Amino acid sequence: MAVENDLVLIYFEDQPLSYARIEEILPDAKPNWYHVRLLFLQFPLQVVTWILRDIYINGDEFTMDGKRIRLERI
Repeated sequence: MAVENDLVLIYFEDQPLSYARIEEILPDAKPNWYHVRLLFLQFPLQVVTWILRDIYINGDEFTMDGKRIRLERI
């Protein structure tokens, strides 16, 4: 599983979208779910928190608003 300070490439609909650094991973109340705080490495810098299952942090595809997203650790 990706850990804090890892760099990830975020794919949106199978196209590379942006690089991000994992700032923090905190457990959620639901088992196997985590609050993942990401620093998007683009201008302007932006910090977002996504609630993801452990398998999504490991690179499995998931959807947001019907759009396919995947994290790839680099």
